[in-house]
Amino acid sequence: MKTVKNQLELTTPRLQQGSQGAAVKRVQKLLLGRVTLQGFRADGIFGDVTDLAVRVFQKRSFLQVDGIVGPQTWLVLLSGGIGHLPTVRRGDHGEQIKRLQRALFFGPETGTEFQVQVVLGHRGFYFGAIDGKFGPMTEQAVEAYQQLPLPERLPLSSIDGIVGPETWSALTLLMARVTHIGL
Repeated sequence: MKTVKNQLELTTPRLQQGSQGAAVKRVQKLLLGRVTLQGFRADGIFGDVTDLAVRVFQKRSFLQVDGIVGPQTWLVLLSGGIGHLPTVRRGDHGEQIKRLQRALFFGPETGTEFQVQVVLGHRGFYFGAIDGKFGPMTEQAVEAYQQLPLPERLPLSSIDGIVGPETWSALTLLMARVTHIGL
């Protein structure tokens, strides 16, 4: 993955609000298939709406949400998958665990709690601190999520409290629903 990231740094520019040109238009076209926002189009100008689209995409993809299209965001945009997400389990810690905890917590950070509950018909999975520590509460939240049938999917095949490719993939669907609620 390091080699791919280094190659991307050479072939893809860092883009952020104020950037313009063909690379911005390319990012916008990639985002158009993944993020639906009123007024968002591929015009080659990285303005407020493009910034919001990038942030929504980053949140849904469990990336750092900064509105900047750097190597990691480019990688996920171009690959279209979840290959950048590591398998995580009890005992792990870090930013990725904080992002997981936020995804399983339906409160002020994911849109107003009431709106999320109404749309999803559920009050959340994780109720602990967003501390980046994959402890027993995070593991229980993951297991609860894995076994709950949601409208867009059946329960997951593995109910083990481990977040691997199948669970990450399902969580991206959940994030797609939750990120639209707060917009």
